[in-house]
Amino acid sequence: MRPFSLFYASIHIVLYVTLFYPLRKWSFKMANLHKSDTALLQYGKQHGKHLNEEIKNNEEQYQHHVVLVSWNGIVFLTSSLGIIFHFDFIHLPNMVLGFVTSLHRNNMMKYNILRRAQE
Repeated sequence: MRPFSLFYASIHIVLYVTLFYPLRKWSFKMANLHKSDTALLQYGKQHGKHLNEEIKNNEEQYQHHVVLVSWNGIVFLTSSLGIIFHFDFIHLPNMVLGFVTSLHRNNMMKYNILRRAQE
């Protein structure tokens, strides 16, 4: 691997660890909170009004959080796709060309060895 591609890969990993992973953990926490809120809502209908207010506040916080995580997810995916496409468009042609020329060189070497052996 070239140092250039290692640099971009390390940036990608750092971005994932610092930004996206904590957000994902938080989203799971909020999703679980949302599930428990649904159960609490059933309980709240039977046992009191103040519980419903608390659940409503949590629901609004959950909706805001879904938008935030979705936006961050989109930004992260597009940046990582950008890095992947950057690798593909810059390095892939070089890799393919190198592979083809090495195959051609190997075939030529085999051909030369066989020709010399026949002489």
